[in-house]
Amino acid sequence: MFSGEIARAMLIQIQKLKLDLESGLLEMDQILRANAINFAVLAALPALGLSLLLLVLLRTWIQRDHGAEGRGNIARCHRRLLLVDVERSLMEFQHYRDNGMEEEARCKFGLVLYTLDRLCKAVESHAKETGEWLSLREDIFDLAKLDMGMTDKMIVVSRLKWMYNCLLPFSSSRLPRL
Repeated sequence: MFSGEIARAMLIQIQKLKLDLESGLLEMDQILRANAINFAVLAALPALGLSLLLLVLLRTWIQRDHGAEGRGNIARCHRRLLLVDVERSLMEFQHYRDNGMEEEARCKFGLVLYTLDRLCKAVESHAKETGEWLSLREDIFDLAKLDMGMTDKMIVVSRLKWMYNCLLPFSSSRLPRL
């Protein structure tokens, strides 16, 4: 009798354990079903991210925005603004120099050189196409000379503004025909 009760108690324990396991699996199944949408969204995220990246690359390729190095009126405006930055920085450089602030003047001249480099890169391809590159490059190099007088530099800036096709405020193709 005693061994029959132990077997019966073990059977009851096993059935209870089986019932607990089945209820746990049922709960787990309910949780998985409830989160099935979340898993589907998580699975789709890499594909969505790749699609967005592809769209951005396609848009960039189609627009081909070259900033100041491009063609069009916006690029021309960028190049002219770089020239204005050069002129403004040169005037500030001279102001610092006149007031004996040599450290600030050196810093400002460094900014002038940086802006001239950006301008040089922005106009190079356009100026080579129009045949203005050699003369334009010489004028830009003149502005980078430390020993050149400010009056001469302002004359060079004025020449840059009105002489070279890539820096004119309007396209030479829009000039009125006489």
